[in-house]
Amino acid sequence: MVELRALGDDALTVALDELPASLAARAEALRALGLFEEVVPGLSSLTVSFDPLRLPREEAMSRLSEALSRPAPTQGTDPRHHRLAIRYGGEAGPDLEAVAQTLRLSEDEVVARHGAATHKVALIGFMPGFAYLDGAGDLPAARLSRPRPRVAAGSVGLAGGRTGLYALQSPGGWPLIGRVSVPLWGEDGPLLRAGDTVSFEAS
Repeated sequence: MVELRALGDDALTVALDELPASLAARAEALRALGLFEEVVPGLSSLTVSFDPLRLPREEAMSRLSEALSRPAPTQGTDPRHHRLAIRYGGEAGPDLEAVAQTLRLSEDEVVARHGAATHKVALIGFMPGFAYLDGAGDLPAARLSRPRPRVAAGSVGLAGGRTGLYALQSPGGWPLIGRVSVPLWGEDGPLLRAGDTVSFEAS
């Protein structure tokens, strides 16, 4: 029996002891039901928003509980590897210099370490399409003390040994070290999925 927790009048969250890839598959299955406005998987949770005028909270809780009582679906496709061209520093990565200074590295060393790593998509969350990537453990930069009100789509952030990819323009508090040239959001939604791997190639 899962325990659902209300987040305001139009969202529910539930903690699940499952791997991020399984949570991502559950999120896709829940979206396919067409009942919920958005389903966002976390590292160990799912958050579901709904329209209370169309779907009363009690019914939303019942339908979500019913769906989660079924075995976790398997992902329909194998993980993919993406090679993303990235422009480091400058206007595309305005925080690269500050990150390098904090880590006591040169900008070139930060770029070299980041570009040499293979990064794995741990989860998609926070905002639609926003990807959290493991693989930058030797670059433990701190988040910004004051988030930016607007971050361009394609921006690449670095914080806490992780890389964050902004698929859409949104607010954000990650130090920005670069920007990729390929669109991270298309007609079918986000380019990246949990379990995919990414390598960055400086352009």
